[in-house]
Amino acid sequence: MRLGLKRSLQVIFALSPVLIAATFALQRSVASEPYHTDHTHEWSGIAEYGARPVENVEKGSRFKSYLLAPASDVGQWSPLYNWPIVAVHGTLLPNGKILMWDVEKNSTTTAQVWDPATNVFTPVPLYPTSLFCSAHLVLPDGRVFLNGGHFMQNKYGTRFTHLFDPTNNTWTRMADMAYARWYPTSLVLANGRIITFGGSITPTQNAVIPEIYDPTTNTWTAFTNSPNDVGLYPKIHIMPDGRIYVVRAVDWGSYIFDINTGSWTRLSKTPNYFTSISYAPGRVLFIGKGTGAATTDLNMATPSWTNVAPMAYPRYNPNPIVLPDGNVLVMGGSADGTNNPATAIMMPEMWNPTTQTWRQLTPMQHPRMYHSIGILLPDGRVLSAGGGHSTDSPADYFSAEIYSPPYLFRGARPTISSAPTATNTGATITVGTPDAANIKSVVFIRQPSLTHALNMGQSFLPATFTRGTNSLTVSVPANANLMTPGHYMMFILNNNDVPSVARIVRVGGTGSGSPPPTATPRPTNTPTPLPTSPTPTATPIGSTSVTLQVSSTGNDVNEVNGALQPSNYVVWLGTGASTTTSYTGLRFTGVNIPRGATIVSAQLQVYSPMASTASISLQIAGERAANSPVFSATSRPSQRSLTNARVNYNTSAAWSANTWYTVSDVSSIVQEIVQQSTWASGSSLSLILRGTGQANAFRYFAANEAINYYGDGVNRAARLVINYRG
Repeated sequence: MRLGLKRSLQVIFALSPVLIAATFALQRSVASEPYHTDHTHEWSGIAEYGARPVENVEKGSRFKSYLLAPASDVGQWSPLYNWPIVAVHGTLLPNGKILMWDVEKNSTTTAQVWDPATNVFTPVPLYPTSLFCSAHLVLPDGRVFLNGGHFMQNKYGTRFTHLFDPTNNTWTRMADMAYARWYPTSLVLANGRIITFGGSITPTQNAVIPEIYDPTTNTWTAFTNSPNDVGLYPKIHIMPDGRIYVVRAVDWGSYIFDINTGSWTRLSKTPNYFTSISYAPGRVLFIGKGTGAATTDLNMATPSWTNVAPMAYPRYNPNPIVLPDGNVLVMGGSADGTNNPATAIMMPEMWNPTTQTWRQLTPMQHPRMYHSIGILLPDGRVLSAGGGHSTDSPADYFSAEIYSPPYLFRGARPTISSAPTATNTGATITVGTPDAANIKSVVFIRQPSLTHALNMGQSFLPATFTRGTNSLTVSVPANANLMTPGHYMMFILNNNDVPSVARIVRVGGTGSGSPPPTATPRPTNTPTPLPTSPTPTATPIGSTSVTLQVSSTGNDVNEVNGALQPSNYVVWLGTGASTTTSYTGLRFTGVNIPRGATIVSAQLQVYSPMASTASISLQIAGERAANSPVFSATSRPSQRSLTNARVNYNTSAAWSANTWYTVSDVSSIVQEIVQQSTWASGSSLSLILRGTGQANAFRYFAANEAINYYGDGVNRAARLVINYRG
C-alpha cells in the first residue's frame, strides 16, 4: 500500500534525525549562475531579484524531506525569488529572454521582459490596452503576435491585434479582427500565417468564426461560412497534412478543420481533459481534471484515442512542458479547480512517452494554479512562475522558481560550438561540437508561449544526423506543417540524455526588421469602411459650430456601485446587477462658447468599436457647474450636481462595429450650463450618463486613451458637436 505524502513524511521524521539532516544537506545552494553549462553538481538557480529568496510559507519545510532521492532521479528546485508581477502570460523570445505580463491594472498591461542571463527585468507596459486572457505566439520574424483579450472587469472580448518587437521592446497595434475574442487560441501555419479559433465576444456569446491573419499584408480573413462554437481556449494542433485538429472547450467534441475548404469534420467525442501538448511529430498528450491521461495520433487520417497510465494527482490548470529528452513535465494545478492553496498540487510528475508511465519528482515551493506559467528555458531548465489575480484567489504569487530536471545531474553536458542562426525546412546544416562522437539525438523545440495551462507555441521535432569530426550534419525536418516557420531551440543530447544549452535557430520566414505600417487598415472581411469622422452635421445659417472631444484620462470614466473605473478602451453603461448604479462621465474641455449664447443644437456622437445588440435605456444630464473638474475617486459622476435639463435615450437598434452614432441632441443641457452667471468661454462641461434599463445592457463608446496611444489618425473619443448663436 502506498503511503500518502503526509503520512510518509511523519514516518521519515519519526525514524531518523540523521536521515532528516541528510535530506536538508541535499538542499544546499551551489553557485548562482545564469544559463548553466555544467550540471555535474547541484545548484540553486539564478541570482536573486531585489530581495532574499521568499520563504515557503505555504508548505513549510516538510517537503524537503521528500527529496531523499538524488537529484539525478527527481531534479531540484531553486529557491523562491521575488518578482515584480504575477506572471499570467509568458513567451520565450528569440533572444532567450521572456516576455510576460500580469492582469490589467489601471488600464495598463503591466508587461515585463526578463533576462535569465542577467536576472534583469525591463518594464514594457502597454497603455492603454488589454492583453489579459489573449492568445500569443512567436511569428516567423521573431516578433510576438497577440490577439484578443478582454475589457477590464466586464469580460467582453476585444478585436485587437498587437505585435511586440523584442529587438527594441516596442509594441505596435495591427489590424483588428472581425470578431472580438476573450480566451482565443492561435496557431502558426506552414505559410507563416496565423489562424485563431474560439473565444467569447460577450459573456453570453462566443466567437464561432475562425479567422486567419497575414503578417505580410496586416489583414484578417474570416471563414464566414464555417461557424463552429469551439468555446474558450480550445485545444488546437496542426496535423502533418496541414489540417487543424480542434477539441472544443464547450463539450470536448473533436473536429478536423480544413483551411483549404473551410469544412469541419466531426470525430468522436474526446475524454474530458484540461489541456494538451504536442510531444512528438503528430502526437498529442491530453491530461488534467482527473488523473487520467490519453494520447492521440494525428498522423492517422481519422485520429483515435489511446488511454495511458494515469497521473498520481488530479490537476486543474496544470502546466505541461515537453523537455529536450522527449519526456513531458507536468507542474502545478489544483485538485478541485479552485485557487485554494490547500488544494494545490505541489508535486510535479514526468511522463515517459516510450514507457507511457508517470513518475513523481520533487515538490515545488509555491502553488502554481490558475494564471501561472511553465516555460522551458534554452539551458534546459524550466521556469515556473505566477498564479493568482482572480476573484477566488486568496493569494497572488509574485514569485518564480526554476526547476532543474534530472538530466542536468547526470554528468557534463555537451556543447554546441557553432550553428547557423537561420535555415529552412528540409535543409542540411552543420553543427559544430567537440562531443560529436557521443551525441545520441538532435531535437528542435519551438519557442513556447503559455497561458491558462495552454502552450500555443511549443512542439517537439527530432532530427536525423550523421557524426563527423567535431561536427554533426543535421537534416532539418522537412514537413512545414509540423515545423512551421519560426524560432526553435536546437538541443543536442549525449548518450546519457544530457542536453546542451540550446542554440536558437530561425527555420523559414524572415528575420526581425521594420514592422509593417503602423496604421490599422480595415480587415478584408469587414464591409463597412472605417470612418475617420462622424457624419457631417450641417451648421444652421447664422450660427457658429464647435466640435469638442474627450481629450485625456480622467475625462472619460465609468462608475459602478460607487467605484470609479477610468476607462481603458471604452466608456460603457451597465453592470451585472443593475444599470441604475452605473454611470459614465464625459468631460469636454476648452468650450469656447460665450455665456448666454443660444444653443441651436448639441449632438453627442460616439464611436462604436464593436457590434452591440442589447437594448439600452439611459438618462443624460450635465453637471451644473461653471467649470467642471476632472473626475476622480473623490469626485465621481454620481457626486456631481446635475442640471435640471435631462434627455432620455432608448434604443434596441443594433450598432455596427467601427461606426459613429449620434446618441442624442443635448442642446437643452448645454443651454442650461452656459446660461449660468459664472460661466465663461473656455471652461469645461461634463455630461453624466446613467443607466435606467435592464442589467447587462452594454453599449461601447470608444475612449480617448486609445487614440493618443495609437496615433492612427482616427479620432474615436466621444464628440460633442454644438451649434450656437451669440
